[in-house]
Amino acid sequence: MIPVKVNVTIKDEPNRLPGMERGALTVLGSKYTFVQPDTTITLSSLPGYYRLKQVPMSFHAERFYTDETKILHVGIGISQNVKIQLHRDSTFAIFSGTVYDGNDSDYALHPIAGAKVSIERYTTETDDMGKFKIVIPLEEQEETKGVEIAKEGYFPFMREDESPSPELKYLLYKAQ
Repeated sequence: MIPVKVNVTIKDEPNRLPGMERGALTVLGSKYTFVQPDTTITLSSLPGYYRLKQVPMSFHAERFYTDETKILHVGIGISQNVKIQLHRDSTFAIFSGTVYDGNDSDYALHPIAGAKVSIERYTTETDDMGKFKIVIPLEEQEETKGVEIAKEGYFPFMREDESPSPELKYLLYKAQ
């Protein structure tokens, strides 16, 4: 039987984030690697006996993307085009952490409740344990974001932070 030629177009979401280090498309046990998400991979050797059948395809990247699975419904023709839309994971979406009093002389970390935390136009307050969380929509995500923290009686805090982590710790110092 004549093989089916399949063009798989892999599209990224519009974003301002770092690209993948390496991605892989797996079809019928064969792995096709690439480094640019907006690309087309041609599978020219899909056996003809897969016509009118379903063929699973999966995408995996080492960083920054969710895994994607798509079912290719193979038609009767000799060629077919399919698109896989990639989605970013939450690596650059969630800024969270804890705000502590930096003046404590016992060297223990004492959380500050009610501190105002701002990342660009997004604002929240720390809870009773000094914790906060802000989720940034994909179209506004970047590698770094400016973090501002304010609480009456403390000096304001401002810093540019890289890829967020749930373990970020911030210290506020009392104003004299």
